[in-house]
Amino acid sequence: MPDRTVSNYSGFDFRALWKGRRTVTEVERALVDRELRAAEPTRVLEVGTGFGRLSATVSGLAEELVVSDYDRAAIERLEWPPGVRPPALRVALNLYHLPFRDGSFGAATLVRVHHHLGDPRAALRELARVLRPRGRLLISYNPRPSIGTLVHDLRHRIVGSPSDGAPPVSWARGRTVHRGSGPFPVYVSDRREFRSDALAVGFRIEHELGSGFEEFALLRRWVPTRFFLAAAGPIGRAPGAPTRWALLVRSGEPDRGAGHLNPLWECLACPRCGQPLRWAVGDLSGSCGACGFRGERRGDLLDLRYRPDGVPVAIAAGDAVAGTDVPDPVEEPRPARGDPSGRTGVVDDAPR
Repeated sequence: MPDRTVSNYSGFDFRALWKGRRTVTEVERALVDRELRAAEPTRVLEVGTGFGRLSATVSGLAEELVVSDYDRAAIERLEWPPGVRPPALRVALNLYHLPFRDGSFGAATLVRVHHHLGDPRAALRELARVLRPRGRLLISYNPRPSIGTLVHDLRHRIVGSPSDGAPPVSWARGRTVHRGSGPFPVYVSDRREFRSDALAVGFRIEHELGSGFEEFALLRRWVPTRFFLAAAGPIGRAPGAPTRWALLVRSGEPDRGAGHLNPLWECLACPRCGQPLRWAVGDLSGSCGACGFRGERRGDLLDLRYRPDGVPVAIAAGDAVAGTDVPDPVEEPRPARGDPSGRTGVVDDAPR
């Protein structure tokens, strides 16, 4: 079975990680603005919100924004600049078990998350499910080989690392490489595998952009942000970019007369069995009438995390006990749902 380890970042200081990387954030905010503005989404799901580095940008482009992360504390602490519309909902969730009904969103973003997914095809399948037909997914991923993986291999060849003895990331055998010595698994996929995963679950790739050169300190010190943005298109059409951005479009045609999405509170679904969650707006907790799953609510924050038995949680240093903040798991996996093309039945979970 593919690895569906859940990475819990609640003990990790992301703000410290991003100090001194303002140019990187400026580039990524501009790319998100450019791609989503063209899509004109009504409701957007941001997966992997973290401390909200890109959330204000997304909020300015949609009528409704739902921010989400497995780290409940992070989205609970989110602060919004004056004049920026706050999210309609904050949802603590597991990407492999999204607590929303089919076709609930017009667009979604998945930025700096793909490389932590042991089973990216399953995650993309869930995102395709909750998008309406022709909905957009803006996703970033780190391919191999690239300038980034080559620099990584060269650096570790010179200075050494805890993973000495492992093959170079750029040219390792197999379609996916696991590297890193910390608690979080890190995966580097080749471009062919990424495209295969996206197409298999019902997306088409509208176009790709390239970035990541602004991560190199010397370049971001001397090269203006506008240059990185101007180069994103040409770089996306060529190999080598450390980071690639793909705009994926969900297959299918919208139903006639479906000019708007259902009210947000009607879009909640049980992350365990997929049945609709009948959750009154004022309720502090809610349960699924079909399987008994229970979620919690605090203001605009919903905790709808579900993790089946046997699925591990990778914990950052400083976190307390693995899995203590996860709703009651069960051994049975959630029933397979129909894929975006309308087929139902067995889900392809074979290792790749």
